[in-house]
Amino acid sequence: RGRLAVGASAGTGKTWTLAALATRYVAERGVPVGELLVVTFTRAAAAELRERIRTRFASTARDLEALAPGSEHPDPLVAHLLGGTADECAERRRRLERAVVDFDTATITTIHGFCAQVLAAQGNTGPFDPAAVLVQDPSEIVDSVVADVLVEAALDPTPDPDSDPPGASIPLPSSSRLGALARIVLSNPGIRIVASNAKPTDELVAELTRRVVERVDERLLLTGGVTFDDQLSRVAELLEQDADLRRTLSTQFTVVMIDESQDTDPVQAEIVHLLGEHGLYLVGDPKQAIYRFRRGDPLVYTKFQEQHQ
Repeated sequence: RGRLAVGASAGTGKTWTLAALATRYVAERGVPVGELLVVTFTRAAAAELRERIRTRFASTARDLEALAPGSEHPDPLVAHLLGGTADECAERRRRLERAVVDFDTATITTIHGFCAQVLAAQGNTGPFDPAAVLVQDPSEIVDSVVADVLVEAALDPTPDPDSDPPGASIPLPSSSRLGALARIVLSNPGIRIVASNAKPTDELVAELTRRVVERVDERLLLTGGVTFDDQLSRVAELLEQDADLRRTLSTQFTVVMIDESQDTDPVQAEIVHLLGEHGLYLVGDPKQAIYRFRRGDPLVYTKFQEQHQ
């Protein structure tokens, strides 16, 4: 029970350990497979992890059926589960066989897939329209809005009081810079848009970024669209504010495991930490972090590791 960070280098068996932990929870503790929440960061990885855990359940059940209690076995997990009475070993086998049959009730998915499930479960009472269309990549919308905002600003230039000659217009930022700033803010709703200093150029950039962000939000609302980042931020907000929802999910998912957790961003980490009340395992290796471009922050995992290793 409690919280634990599992860290090791590539190829040393982190995913093997995660699958073994899931097997032990089912076989030894009798945790129903539907109470497992296993999260990773790509659909392909989730599909592979799902198959590895299911295969682990099935192969371990076969080994427990074929071998007598106390038998030696080269697999340390099987050897451990054989270390009991005949009745205990038989019950462990039955639990694993039941878990294979009920495996579709396990939640082994991406963090975005889990958030989508949470929001869908809220129905019409939730923060999103259940009929909302998922916009996987809002780049086209952002680029279109940036172009509109820059054209408007060019047609109505803002004078620069410090320019020479006085009153010359303030130079506009490039579309790439404005788009990059808008994407950062859209991905991190808590960020306040302020000028870095009192220069008119920076103030103009901040103002134009605010316009882009507002219009992108308006366009998504009008078209019934929702982004992955919207899902994450709203679920984090729901869990923070709704104690009943936290208790419900903590009861539903008594074991929470996060694979490749070195790629967790701060919003994802907040969701995970609010959920893992009974048992939380973070499995990762900061040296393998590959999603910094999506705001993945290895320090999130490193800090957790320092506290719970």
